[in-house]
Amino acid sequence: MKMNCLLREMNKAAAGFQLPSGNPAIVAAFPTIATGNWGCGVFGGFVELKAVLQWLAASENSISLRYFPFDEDFGPRLALFTDALVTKKISTGQLFRAIAGISTSLDKGSGPKWLKKGQFLEGLQGLALLS
Repeated sequence: MKMNCLLREMNKAAAGFQLPSGNPAIVAAFPTIATGNWGCGVFGGFVELKAVLQWLAASENSISLRYFPFDEDFGPRLALFTDALVTKKISTGQLFRAIAGISTSLDKGSGPKWLKKGQFLEGLQGLALLS
């Protein structure tokens, strides 16, 4: 979760989700982006973090996202996570700052105890609500 890697993933998603703004017909034809676990299979990526970063990139560009976690079982938890943050009006900046805070603590050799598969979304939600 190094900051340069987080930013690379966000930029990759933002570039992939960018629709040509000069053509309203194209924007209207693609109101939702369908995506999934980029680089999370053979390469061992952290699917919950990748999903959140893709959601952030799509949200920043005002694009709806439909996430397909395939054989991962966190889809219902991801829906609860996103619904809770939207309801509480957590901004993309607040959520990214929460992720960046985790990254900084890991660089210092510490990190929250909940930072393991199965508790990431819930822990991140708590941090974002505090920011």
